[in-house]
Amino acid sequence: MNHIERIGKLRALVRAVGGRIDTRKKFHKLVYLLQQKGEDFGEDYSFYDYGPYSPTLAADLELASDQQIGAIEAKESHSVGYRKYHYVLPTGMNEWWGTEIPLSTEAVGLATELSQEDSRLLEVLGTIVYLDRRHYKERALRDKLQELKPKLSDFFEKAFDLAKKHFGVS
Repeated sequence: MNHIERIGKLRALVRAVGGRIDTRKKFHKLVYLLQQKGEDFGEDYSFYDYGPYSPTLAADLELASDQQIGAIEAKESHSVGYRKYHYVLPTGMNEWWGTEIPLSTEAVGLATELSQEDSRLLEVLGTIVYLDRRHYKERALRDKLQELKPKLSDFFEKAFDLAKKHFGVS
């Protein structure tokens, strides 16, 4: 999948969740989790401080929000000590010059559900799925999660429930 196709897929994701994705972290986790369910975004992931992270997705979001491309608008706001981005479809632009690649019906449902969740919960959920795919199971997975994300322990149980429901994590 090339840059333009990936951007078309990202636009379809933003549209599927109501036209707005708050924070880069949430965008990264949604794409990662949808890819784990088989929805192809063409992004590569590694594990970083906030769980699964894709340098290619970061580059695609940067390109998509470039004013000359104008596929996705990155609205910046300032919070205490850091910048926060909200990703929206540009207003007044009904037709993008690229091709929007639609999501599967299953992906739209999952994206809609997960986009309503706190980005910290998605960080924990993404980490659980990432660890599960690397053969951490049951107690070992819980221990590693506690080691990596001790400050997010309030989200563990709900994240495990979602991991079991959507990703077959036991």
